[in-house]
Amino acid sequence: MDNIKSNNPEILVDIPANRTLLAGRFTAHAAHKPEAIHGLQSLADAFRHYNPSVNVELEDKNGGVRTEPFTFRAIEDFSVEGITAQSTFFKEAALSREGYLKVAKQLRRDGRLREALSNPEKRKAFLSVVQAMIQDLKNLK
Repeated sequence: MDNIKSNNPEILVDIPANRTLLAGRFTAHAAHKPEAIHGLQSLADAFRHYNPSVNVELEDKNGGVRTEPFTFRAIEDFSVEGITAQSTFFKEAALSREGYLKVAKQLRRDGRLREALSNPEKRKAFLSVVQAMIQDLKNLK
């Protein structure tokens, strides 16, 4: 069996030759009728045979919808990391989340920044500086 790197404590083992594996399609298309597939010896064989994939509609924060394809070639592709690696939408969301977490961490640590944000005049000045920086960054694109 292929080596599977996972944070999941469950153990996956090869299926003995005298057993049967029932696998679903994991696609948007329903199977017309069940079919017996012989010779699949591992999960990797099942993934290669079925080639599971699905198109998913994702809605952004502005209400826009875009469709992204997801393909699954191994168990890891079903994990958060596996799905995020396939999606520009989720990569962008992860980057935004990381940025917000950094700002929150900085706010907790930086007493001077906390003080500036608690004073309405200083907060207004800080906000105008940040907006100017944002505008500068937009102009670089």
